[in-house]
Amino acid sequence: MVLNASSRDEELARRSSQIRRFFRSTVANKAIVSQFLTDVEVELNRLQAEIYALQNKREQLKTTADLFESLLSPIHAMPLEILSTIFAFCCEKNVLSPSFLPPVVHLSMVCGRWRDVVQSTPSLWSSISIEFDAWSAQTHRLEPLTEQFMQFSKSSPLYLSLKFPFVTVDDLVPVRPALDAMVRNCERWDRLHLIYNQFLPVDAFAPIRGCLPALKYLCLNFIGSGQELFTASQLFDTCPSLRSLKLQRVPLESEDEDGSPHLPWNHIKKLHIHTAFSGDAFPILALCREVEHLKLTDVGGVSDGGEGYSGHIVTNSIKFLTVVGEAQDDLDDILRHATLKGLTSLDIAIEQSDPAIRLTWDGSHMRDFFLRSSCSLTSLRLHIPFTDRQALSVLQMVPTLKSLCIEEFSDKKGNLTITDAFLNDIAVNASLTSASATPILPKLNELKLKIHKDDINSHSLVKLLSSRCFPSNFCVDVECLQSVEIVVFKSKEHPEERSFDDLHCFGDAGMRLSITYL
Repeated sequence: MVLNASSRDEELARRSSQIRRFFRSTVANKAIVSQFLTDVEVELNRLQAEIYALQNKREQLKTTADLFESLLSPIHAMPLEILSTIFAFCCEKNVLSPSFLPPVVHLSMVCGRWRDVVQSTPSLWSSISIEFDAWSAQTHRLEPLTEQFMQFSKSSPLYLSLKFPFVTVDDLVPVRPALDAMVRNCERWDRLHLIYNQFLPVDAFAPIRGCLPALKYLCLNFIGSGQELFTASQLFDTCPSLRSLKLQRVPLESEDEDGSPHLPWNHIKKLHIHTAFSGDAFPILALCREVEHLKLTDVGGVSDGGEGYSGHIVTNSIKFLTVVGEAQDDLDDILRHATLKGLTSLDIAIEQSDPAIRLTWDGSHMRDFFLRSSCSLTSLRLHIPFTDRQALSVLQMVPTLKSLCIEEFSDKKGNLTITDAFLNDIAVNASLTSASATPILPKLNELKLKIHKDDINSHSLVKLLSSRCFPSNFCVDVECLQSVEIVVFKSKEHPEERSFDDLHCFGDAGMRLSITYL
């Protein structure tokens, strides 16, 4: 018979009362006492068994909690909107590779909740990067993976990076189904980075011609060793939304034999030409009447047996110009052949292939450019081997400048442009009491200098900052310097030395000051 807890307590109380009466009797009932002890021992064993069972349940719960500890993480209490935003940072570029899974697929494998969030957020599946020759041995996996991305991205704009490097036409046959899946969705293409050679599968891309209503950014990068069998730019002659264009090592032909343009030049707002001769690139600039941002990288010089550019570009539309090159011709050609009256920002930099060589620079083309253009420049970055005198002569021609950045080279030869004399010259001189005497750079608000510390006396920087942070009452037209960033190349002899830390007082005075040692 199984008794409940209250019945057991009543039975024990009855037995106890019965035993207490034995102490008043002359003869005790030994059988009753023995039975009572046996029953108590049984009850103790039963309770011990229940304790063991409860302890086992506790251990099982601990084990289960350890297994599902991630489900108890605070991130599972995060709203779905915030979670999908975090996922977006992880899935900015989904590289489809046979060696590893793309980030969006990894996220969908964490748990059911994350999988639901990932699969219900089309934008997470909209960025795809494929290097097709990497799939040569596993092409059967690429098509279903591509189809999965097309399915889950739904109607979201597509950002594609497609690379066809150094493969033959036959090598591309197995990957055609995956490529066809993306081509069928070409009306959703928003950004396209196409890296290709002379074996570009033209027939596969033919359906996109005239069917790219949403394409806003296009980058064509020709990496072939031979000539193009087909001009890829012909595929993009009708792109009504195209505003940003980058052409790298692409044969620059403005139009077909019938006179139709290869690209919608009149729509382009941002143009980047990378690696081209001036005679090929500059005629294109003359067609881009709406370009506001222009970047030229390694554009200049004359091809073997070719002719240089003999024309001149005059435009008011270009407001931002960036010129990067390895030789002076790469930087000077645009300055010699252009008049940019609407220019407000100029970034000009040289990339030295051999830092051991100290380059020299002729600044006459830049001065002539400013004289012709008469532009109201507000931002200037110089990373060229200018002497301090050359830089000063240029700065005197841009009184409207608000932001100035001058960067020395990181070699061991020291400063060429930013010398003590240069810093003293651009400081506001309180002795200028004449009304006609205007100090250099009166509108300067932001200054960035990248310098070698061994060549600079900290007193020169103190004088410069103090004169522009607190201009003299005599210089009523000089604006206060609000932001200063100084990057210092440390010397190997004294790498821990911080020579300019005393300038931090200007930060306490209200100036946004940053000093970094490299």
